[in-house]
Amino acid sequence: MVKLSIIIPNYNNEKYIKQCIQSVLKQTFTDYEMIIIDDGSFDDSIKIIESTIKDNNKIKLIKQYNQNASVARNRGIDEASGEFMLFLDGDDHLNDEESLENMVSNIRRNDLLISNYKIINEKNVVIGQYRINDDIAKNGKDIIEKYAFVSAVPTNKLYRAEIIHEHNIYFDNVDIGQDLNFYLKYLAVCNKITTIEKYTYNYRINNAGMTRKPSSNMFDIVKSIDCVRHFYKINHIKNMSIIDAIAFLNYSAQMNKIEMFDRKTDKKFIYNYFDYYIKKLKIENRYKKMNAKFQRVTKTYKIKKMFKMIYLSSYYKKFKQFFKV
Repeated sequence: MVKLSIIIPNYNNEKYIKQCIQSVLKQTFTDYEMIIIDDGSFDDSIKIIESTIKDNNKIKLIKQYNQNASVARNRGIDEASGEFMLFLDGDDHLNDEESLENMVSNIRRNDLLISNYKIINEKNVVIGQYRINDDIAKNGKDIIEKYAFVSAVPTNKLYRAEIIHEHNIYFDNVDIGQDLNFYLKYLAVCNKITTIEKYTYNYRINNAGMTRKPSSNMFDIVKSIDCVRHFYKINHIKNMSIIDAIAFLNYSAQMNKIEMFDRKTDKKFIYNYFDYYIKKLKIENRYKKMNAKFQRVTKTYKIKKMFKMIYLSSYYKKFKQFFKV
């Protein structure tokens, strides 16, 4: 058994997949297998992958017809043989040559390791950063409360394979929130978590990405959260109230995409859809105090409710700039 299975879904990442693979190949840590799942790419990704990996016996390339990243990652989970799993995205890459060494050497007997990551643009320029300790709730009563507000991206985390298989944890087949529901399900069944201050990953903001375009896929966030609720129910996890808090943050984030749409009828439908589900949430006051981001989003949501007519109008952008909503 290898120590680490690195799972990389690829879909039309001809611009970045070579950099992603090479960031692994140059690591000081070498006890790994790399599983690349091509999700039906129709660009030159496959050619680039094959020329980059050549006859490296550490790397397995699997080709499937186009489904989505969740299905590709799940295929990787089934193929993996490592003690731990790391999920990379084909358009991102590891931060430096010691990224894997820093992660594997620090997870020890813990079930989950979370590191910091940098945010880069299409030209590999660092435009931001994410620090795990900024989002840890200092007064959380248990693991779920303490870590639920942490960024759910799977790529800055080491997961223990035994836990994934024992609890049948997979990425649900949804268009929005795949990372979130995987992370929250894993969080509910692990016992020990460690964090490191190292920046191990470079997360690319791609302007062509789905989350930055108007799309009806945004409504899938409700299905994604429902998948988490179902997992908690069948595993007798009692922290349903914090799932409502997380749902509020994510429903609000999707509601904010109203600005991307031009037609008032579209704006109104999106607003009413998410407002309906937000009203159904039961959020305990203590969660509102645990997380600064939660407080900001709550305040913004109340303002948008108060000025609904402006929010749905073409004047909202000017209103937003003036009041810094």
